[in-house]
Amino acid sequence: MQNRNFLMLALLVVFGSFLVAFSNAKPESKAVYEYVTVVYNNNGTLIIFEQGKERIQEAVKNEKSTLNAAYSAINKFEAQGYELFSNESIIGNSLAHSYLLRRKKQ
Repeated sequence: MQNRNFLMLALLVVFGSFLVAFSNAKPESKAVYEYVTVVYNNNGTLIIFEQGKERIQEAVKNEKSTLNAAYSAINKFEAQGYELFSNESIIGNSLAHSYLLRRKKQ
């Protein structure tokens, strides 16, 4: 039940992040961006969503992992040219951290 609640919270965060991203876009801008969302909660679950993919790309549950796991994933995407666009902390059944990264399509 707790995993289901976390996944629902994570999906809400993802859709909210995309709404923020697209509402901040300038209409005259012709740049097209790719987005990645990294979500981590204090239960030790790390979830990575990529724009255009219908499934979760990666879901890792490790009770011993810390917020450093999320930062490692963010650093991996920054090395691929993504930049941090938005981040949020959400309090629900457990504290969740969401990071939205973007890069120009190549």
